[in-house]
Amino acid sequence: MKPRARPPSFVPPVTEAVVTIQGGERVLLRYIRRRLLMTVPILFAVSVLVFMMVHLMPGDPARIIAGDSATEEDVEMIRKEMGLDKPLVQQYLTYVSNIFKGDLGMSMRTRRPVAVEISSRLPNTVRLAAVAMVISVIFGVAVGVISASRPYSLSDNLSMVGALVGVSMPTFYLGLMLMLLFSVKMGWVPLLADGSLKGMILPAVTLAARPLALLARMTRSSMLEVLNQDYILAARAQGLPERVVLYSRALKNCMTTILTVAGLQFGHLLAGAVVTEQVFAWPGIGSLIVVSIRARDFPTIQACVLLIAVSFVLLNLLTDILYSVVNPRVRLG
Repeated sequence: MKPRARPPSFVPPVTEAVVTIQGGERVLLRYIRRRLLMTVPILFAVSVLVFMMVHLMPGDPARIIAGDSATEEDVEMIRKEMGLDKPLVQQYLTYVSNIFKGDLGMSMRTRRPVAVEISSRLPNTVRLAAVAMVISVIFGVAVGVISASRPYSLSDNLSMVGALVGVSMPTFYLGLMLMLLFSVKMGWVPLLADGSLKGMILPAVTLAARPLALLARMTRSSMLEVLNQDYILAARAQGLPERVVLYSRALKNCMTTILTVAGLQFGHLLAGAVVTEQVFAWPGIGSLIVVSIRARDFPTIQACVLLIAVSFVLLNLLTDILYSVVNPRVRLG
């Protein structure tokens, strides 16, 4: 007996799955490539804005370096050495080419390379921001889930009021109040940052207050929306424990929102560490920017602002890519 011939349109399930996976990878790579291309003009605009912003600041860098007692000839000689006598377009091209070479200029304040100044401070800022981000994600998501599981209860109302206070309270005021309570009154932690783990607690908590509150509010609203879906009602009807429904089913579908907020807030933490580092005397990029502004140290200001801006753009790019991995529908946008 002759075996029945397969229909021409038949595709084995394994082959169909492989084709689907390969197609998804191609769409993902195409999306990443498109996002990378969109980042190029953004980085160009950032470099132009930072260059022009610093050059439009009041004060002549050459005269600041030369001092008040310097003659016009000395000021002119310094201006030529720094290339300030050339047209702005030529100065910008030189500036960009030096960046690609890793040359960020020479600090007017310390007469050391700016790259050395930044490399000694950048790890401290990144470490502080990373610890603050971990605190924000852990406690923000936990508070949001608990509030969503008991909507409009006393704990939910207290949590949301606390989140509103966390968003509204100025960073410097919160830092000073924490120092007064936990350092001056109780003596649990050092008053100022001393490089130890204890010295990092108050700066990290102060820096984490705003993103923690935002994550709590966003997690709560996303969880409330998901908990009203039919598949959640079906899971509860099947008799699944409430903890499984909350964390395995509902929270899993809120991860795209949480990932987006967390990624954007990490960029804000790097940029917003200026006030926190000043309050706690934390030796990071933020305190370096403040010291450089006071000293009119233009190359250092320029390099620090550019570093923070580029970091923010790249973190947004990374967040978009991770979002597309978690939610494949984004790739089709």
